Amino acid sequence: MARQIRGWLTSCTHNEPESISIDTADATGEILAALRHPLAPSADGALSVHDRLTLFAFVACLACVVALALVPFAFSAHTAFADEADDLHEQAGQLQQEAEQLQATANDLQAQVEATAAEYNDAVARADELQAQVDDLQAQVDETQGRIDELDAQIPEQQERSAESVRTLYVMREEGFGLLEVILASETLDDFLTRYEYVECMNAHNNAELQRLQDMVDELGVQREQLEGQEAELQEI
Repeated sequence: MARQIRGWLTSCTHNEPESISIDTADATGEILAALRHPLAPSADGALSVHDRLTLFAFVACLACVVALALVPFAFSAHTAFADEADDLHEQAGQLQQEAEQLQATANDLQAQVEATAAEYNDAVARADELQAQVDDLQAQVDETQGRIDELDAQIPEQQERSAESVRTLYVMREEGFGLLEVILASETLDDFLTRYEYVECMNAHNNAELQRLQDMVDELGVQREQLEGQEAELQEI
Protein backbone atom coordinates (compact mmCIF):
# COMPACT_ATOMS: atom_id res chain seq x y z
CA MET A 1 0.00 0.00 0.00
CA ALA A 2 2.87 2.38 0.81
CA ARG A 3 4.31 1.64 -2.60
CA GLN A 4 1.01 2.53 -4.26
CA ILE A 5 0.75 5.78 -2.28
CA ARG A 6 4.26 6.75 -3.28
CA GLY A 7 3.32 6.12 -6.90
CA TRP A 8 0.28 8.47 -6.55
CA LEU A 9 2.42 11.05 -4.81
CA THR A 10 5.02 10.92 -7.57
CA SER A 11 2.25 11.37 -10.14
CA CYS A 12 0.90 14.39 -8.24
CA THR A 13 4.28 16.05 -7.90
CA HIS A 14 5.60 15.44 -11.46
CA ASN A 15 2.46 16.21 -13.54
CA GLU A 16 0.28 19.25 -14.17
CA PRO A 17 -3.09 19.34 -12.32
CA GLU A 18 -4.99 19.14 -15.61
CA SER A 19 -3.11 15.93 -16.61
CA ILE A 20 -3.76 14.05 -13.38
CA SER A 21 -6.37 11.37 -13.88
CA ILE A 22 -7.41 9.92 -10.53
CA ASP A 23 -10.73 8.54 -9.56
CA THR A 24 -11.18 10.63 -6.42
CA ALA A 25 -13.91 8.35 -5.10
CA ASP A 26 -11.73 5.25 -5.44
CA ALA A 27 -8.71 7.06 -4.09
CA THR A 28 -10.60 8.37 -1.13
CA GLY A 29 -12.00 4.89 -0.41
CA GLU A 30 -8.54 3.37 -0.54
CA ILE A 31 -7.14 6.08 1.74
CA LEU A 32 -9.89 5.44 4.25
CA ALA A 33 -9.22 1.71 4.01
CA ALA A 34 -5.54 2.39 4.49
CA LEU A 35 -6.28 4.47 7.54
CA ARG A 36 -8.38 1.61 8.95
CA HIS A 37 -5.57 -0.88 8.11
CA PRO A 38 -2.28 0.81 8.98
CA LEU A 39 0.75 0.43 6.83
CA ALA A 40 2.96 -2.49 7.52
CA PRO A 41 5.17 -1.73 10.47
CA SER A 42 8.91 -1.85 10.31
CA ALA A 43 11.02 -4.47 11.96
CA ASP A 44 10.68 -2.80 15.36
CA GLY A 45 6.85 -2.75 15.05
CA ALA A 46 6.35 1.00 14.14
CA LEU A 47 5.74 2.88 10.86
CA SER A 48 8.83 4.41 9.50
CA VAL A 49 9.12 8.17 9.31
CA HIS A 50 9.34 7.93 5.55
CA ASP A 51 6.06 6.02 5.33
CA ARG A 52 4.33 8.53 7.59
CA LEU A 53 5.59 11.49 5.54
CA THR A 54 4.62 9.73 2.34
CA LEU A 55 1.10 9.13 3.66
CA PHE A 56 0.64 12.71 4.81
CA ALA A 57 2.03 14.10 1.58
CA PHE A 58 -0.33 11.97 -0.45
CA VAL A 59 -3.32 13.07 1.57
CA ALA A 60 -2.31 16.70 1.10
CA CYS A 61 -1.77 16.20 -2.60
CA LEU A 62 -5.11 14.43 -2.95
CA ALA A 63 -6.85 17.30 -1.16
CA CYS A 64 -5.25 19.77 -3.54
CA VAL A 65 -6.31 17.70 -6.54
CA VAL A 66 -9.87 17.49 -5.28
CA ALA A 67 -9.89 21.22 -4.58
CA LEU A 68 -8.52 21.95 -8.05
CA ALA A 69 -11.10 19.62 -9.56
CA LEU A 70 -13.88 21.46 -7.76
CA VAL A 71 -12.65 24.93 -8.73
CA PRO A 72 -14.17 24.85 -12.26
CA PHE A 73 -17.47 23.69 -10.86
CA ALA A 74 -17.42 26.40 -8.20
CA PHE A 75 -16.43 29.04 -10.74
CA SER A 76 -19.08 27.76 -13.13
CA ALA A 77 -21.68 27.84 -10.37
CA HIS A 78 -20.58 31.35 -9.37
CA THR A 79 -20.67 32.49 -12.99
CA ALA A 80 -24.10 30.95 -13.52
CA PHE A 81 -25.35 32.58 -10.33
CA ALA A 82 -23.86 35.91 -11.36
CA ASP A 83 -25.43 35.62 -14.83
CA GLU A 84 -28.77 34.71 -13.31
CA ALA A 85 -28.45 37.61 -10.87
CA ASP A 86 -27.69 39.95 -13.78
CA ASP A 87 -30.69 38.60 -15.70
CA LEU A 88 -32.92 39.05 -12.68
CA HIS A 89 -31.57 42.55 -12.16
CA GLU A 90 -32.20 43.37 -15.83
CA GLN A 91 -35.70 41.92 -15.62
CA ALA A 92 -36.33 43.91 -12.47
CA GLY A 93 -35.19 47.05 -14.27
CA GLN A 94 -37.48 46.32 -17.21
CA LEU A 95 -40.39 45.62 -14.89
CA GLN A 96 -39.67 48.84 -13.02
CA GLN A 97 -39.59 50.76 -16.31
CA GLU A 98 -42.85 49.13 -17.40
CA ALA A 99 -44.38 49.92 -14.02
CA GLU A 100 -43.32 53.56 -14.37
CA GLN A 101 -44.77 53.72 -17.89
CA LEU A 102 -48.01 52.18 -16.66
CA GLN A 103 -48.12 54.63 -13.78
CA ALA A 104 -47.53 57.54 -16.18
CA THR A 105 -50.32 56.22 -18.41
CA ALA A 106 -52.59 55.85 -15.39
CA ASN A 107 -51.78 59.42 -14.35
CA ASP A 108 -52.58 60.69 -17.84
CA LEU A 109 -55.86 58.78 -17.87
CA GLN A 110 -56.69 60.09 -14.40
CA ALA A 111 -55.99 63.64 -15.56
CA GLN A 112 -58.20 63.06 -18.61
CA VAL A 113 -60.95 61.64 -16.41
CA GLU A 114 -60.74 64.62 -14.07
CA ALA A 115 -60.76 67.05 -17.00
CA THR A 116 -63.72 65.24 -18.55
CA ALA A 117 -65.52 65.24 -15.21
CA ALA A 118 -64.90 68.98 -14.85
CA GLU A 119 -66.20 69.60 -18.38
CA TYR A 120 -69.21 67.41 -17.64
CA ASN A 121 -69.92 69.31 -14.42
CA ASP A 122 -69.63 72.61 -16.28
CA ALA A 123 -71.94 71.32 -19.00
CA VAL A 124 -74.47 70.15 -16.40
CA ALA A 125 -74.31 73.51 -14.63
CA ARG A 126 -74.76 75.32 -17.95
CA ALA A 127 -77.65 73.02 -18.87
CA ASP A 128 -79.29 73.70 -15.51
CA GLU A 129 -78.82 77.44 -16.03
CA LEU A 130 -80.31 77.26 -19.53
CA GLN A 131 -83.16 75.13 -18.27
CA ALA A 132 -83.88 77.72 -15.61
CA GLN A 133 -83.94 80.42 -18.29
CA VAL A 134 -86.21 78.28 -20.45
CA ASP A 135 -88.56 77.68 -17.53
CA ASP A 136 -88.63 81.40 -16.73
CA LEU A 137 -89.29 82.38 -20.34
CA GLN A 138 -91.89 79.67 -20.69
CA ALA A 139 -93.62 80.98 -17.59
CA GLN A 140 -93.58 84.48 -19.11
CA VAL A 141 -94.91 83.10 -22.39
CA ASP A 142 -97.68 81.28 -20.57
CA GLU A 143 -98.54 84.40 -18.59
CA THR A 144 -98.56 86.58 -21.71
CA GLN A 145 -100.60 84.06 -23.63
CA GLY A 146 -103.04 83.85 -20.76
CA ARG A 147 -103.44 87.63 -20.73
CA ILE A 148 -103.98 87.63 -24.52
CA ASP A 149 -106.64 84.94 -24.18
CA GLU A 150 -108.26 86.97 -21.42
CA LEU A 151 -108.28 90.15 -23.52
CA ASP A 152 -109.60 88.26 -26.55
CA ALA A 153 -112.48 87.09 -24.39
CA GLN A 154 -113.13 90.50 -22.81
CA ILE A 155 -112.83 92.76 -25.86
CA PRO A 156 -116.04 91.55 -27.61
CA GLU A 157 -118.06 92.29 -24.44
CA GLN A 158 -116.33 95.64 -24.05
CA GLN A 159 -117.03 96.42 -27.70
CA GLU A 160 -120.72 95.87 -27.04
CA ARG A 161 -120.64 98.14 -24.00
CA SER A 162 -118.70 100.77 -25.90
CA ALA A 163 -121.16 100.62 -28.77
CA GLU A 164 -124.02 101.12 -26.35
CA SER A 165 -122.22 104.10 -24.87
CA VAL A 166 -121.75 105.60 -28.32
CA ARG A 167 -125.45 105.20 -29.05
CA THR A 168 -126.31 106.79 -25.70
CA LEU A 169 -124.10 109.78 -26.35
CA TYR A 170 -125.58 110.17 -29.80
CA VAL A 171 -129.11 110.08 -28.43
CA MET A 172 -128.25 112.56 -25.69
CA ARG A 173 -126.85 114.98 -28.20
CA GLU A 174 -129.84 114.51 -30.52
CA GLU A 175 -132.36 115.03 -27.73
CA GLY A 176 -130.74 118.19 -26.44
CA PHE A 177 -128.83 117.04 -23.40
CA GLY A 178 -126.17 119.71 -23.89
CA LEU A 179 -125.35 122.29 -21.29
CA LEU A 180 -127.58 124.95 -22.84
CA GLU A 181 -130.52 122.60 -23.08
CA VAL A 182 -130.09 121.56 -19.48
CA ILE A 183 -130.07 125.17 -18.30
CA LEU A 184 -133.17 126.03 -20.27
CA ALA A 185 -135.00 122.93 -19.12
CA SER A 186 -134.25 123.49 -15.44
CA GLU A 187 -136.83 125.33 -13.33
CA THR A 188 -134.67 125.77 -10.25
CA LEU A 189 -131.01 125.74 -9.37
CA ASP A 190 -131.34 122.35 -7.69
CA ASP A 191 -133.08 121.01 -10.74
CA PHE A 192 -130.23 122.35 -12.92
CA LEU A 193 -127.57 120.79 -10.72
CA THR A 194 -129.36 117.47 -10.69
CA ARG A 195 -129.76 117.43 -14.48
CA TYR A 196 -126.21 118.60 -15.04
CA GLU A 197 -124.77 115.95 -12.68
CA TYR A 198 -126.79 113.28 -14.45
CA VAL A 199 -125.57 114.35 -17.87
CA GLU A 200 -121.96 114.51 -16.74
CA CYS A 201 -122.22 111.09 -15.11
CA MET A 202 -123.64 109.59 -18.30
CA ASN A 203 -120.94 111.22 -20.40
CA ALA A 204 -118.19 110.06 -18.03
CA HIS A 205 -119.55 106.51 -18.01
CA ASN A 206 -119.84 106.32 -21.77
CA ASN A 207 -116.42 107.85 -22.30
CA ALA A 208 -114.90 105.44 -19.76
CA GLU A 209 -116.37 102.48 -21.61
CA LEU A 210 -114.89 103.73 -24.85
CA GLN A 211 -111.51 104.36 -23.21
CA ARG A 212 -111.55 100.93 -21.60
CA LEU A 213 -112.07 99.34 -25.00
CA GLN A 214 -109.19 101.35 -26.44
CA ASP A 215 -106.91 100.39 -23.53
CA MET A 216 -107.75 96.73 -23.96
CA VAL A 217 -107.02 96.87 -27.69
CA ASP A 218 -103.72 98.63 -27.04
CA GLU A 219 -102.74 96.14 -24.35
CA LEU A 220 -103.63 93.26 -26.64
CA GLY A 221 -101.24 94.59 -29.26
CA VAL A 222 -98.46 95.02 -26.68
CA GLN A 223 -99.00 91.52 -25.29
CA ARG A 224 -98.84 89.98 -28.73
CA GLU A 225 -95.59 91.77 -29.53
CA GLN A 226 -94.19 90.69 -26.19
CA LEU A 227 -95.23 87.11 -26.85
CA GLU A 228 -93.45 87.11 -30.20
CA GLY A 229 -90.25 88.36 -28.56
CA GLN A 230 -90.42 85.78 -25.78
CA GLU A 231 -90.99 82.95 -28.22
CA ALA A 232 -88.07 84.13 -30.38
CA GLU A 233 -85.80 84.29 -27.32
CA LEU A 234 -86.98 80.85 -26.29
CA GLN A 235 -86.07 79.48 -29.72
CA GLU A 236 -82.56 80.96 -29.48
CA ILE A 237 -81.89 79.06 -26.27
